[in-house]
Amino acid sequence: MSANTTGSCQPTSLSDGVHDPAGGDHRVKHWGGDADFGCAQVVVVPGSPVLIPSLGVGDDESARVLQLVHSVVSQCVAQARRVVIVGSADPRWFTKHTGSFRAWGARDESDRGQGAQVMSAGNYLPELMARFFLGEAESQVDMVCEHIPQLKAGDCVLVVVDGSAGLTQKAPLSLLPHASACHEWCCDLLAHGAASIRMSETELADAGVVEPTLWRELCQLSVKVRSARLIHADSTLGVGRYLSVWEVETTAE
Repeated sequence: MSANTTGSCQPTSLSDGVHDPAGGDHRVKHWGGDADFGCAQVVVVPGSPVLIPSLGVGDDESARVLQLVHSVVSQCVAQARRVVIVGSADPRWFTKHTGSFRAWGARDESDRGQGAQVMSAGNYLPELMARFFLGEAESQVDMVCEHIPQLKAGDCVLVVVDGSAGLTQKAPLSLLPHASACHEWCCDLLAHGAASIRMSETELADAGVVEPTLWRELCQLSVKVRSARLIHADSTLGVGRYLSVWEVETTAE
């Protein structure tokens, strides 16, 4: 594998208005208020259903990640002209329970946050996760697609994708040899809008990335990324979970 990296994977510093995973301070930059309408905002969010409170009971880190994702997404969406959800529609993620996480074991209580049928649409897990993160702003969703579309100025595009699922012995894919290097590659890409090394879809898949095509599409945006921030990176459950905001230049209409 060409990914031969060393060192730890760290988000940008709290002084820049981002989350310090080791601490309890959740100050975040007001991304939506600072939006440049010559750009689109691409927000990478995690897709693990354990972030749903009734599925991640007792997991304090997931609760912190969820709080941070809700905050950043709401700020980005606040000034958006169009909200787009991008996520896999692989049959493995399908549920017949529209708008619900019941297929993943969530309870049926009706209050938002407990994983009941609280979304207005969605039959695939990535779309459901994005709609859950949007909360009351779910009604602003204009388009749902499997691939990153041509971006328009003022877009807020939620890309639901995780990194390697083989980062620890207890990970869904157990511990994989190249998972750690892959995790650092994902962090590098999301923090800078471009990775310092190249990884093919095959290498990503071998390292435990379930949806490598979306990572390739993110790489293809690198020439248009005006600014990039990795706000949070987490691997406590053996899966790479990320929260990142990019400002991407768009073609004038």
